[in-house]
Amino acid sequence: MRRVFAVVYAVRSVETCRGQLRASAGLTALTNPLISFIKHHLGAGPEADDAESLRLELSHLQQKYDQVMEENKELRNRLLQYEPAQDVGTE
Repeated sequence: MRRVFAVVYAVRSVETCRGQLRASAGLTALTNPLISFIKHHLGAGPEADDAESLRLELSHLQQKYDQVMEENKELRNRLLQYEPAQDVGTE
């Protein structure tokens, strides 16, 4: 929640600066990249949506990985019932 307030505060601050710069010398070209940079690095704007979808995908893949590892463990245990583990170097 604190991050959201930080983003809102930063965007408002940039918008205030942007208005002052626009009135003073027409430096809007400088502020547009600045606003994009701040929004990108503080998690505002469309990039945050992409990051959220990537987080969800990561979570889904982590669950799938855990399931596969558990299945692998179970299958190894079943295999050991039929074929005892062979020690390395003793053939």
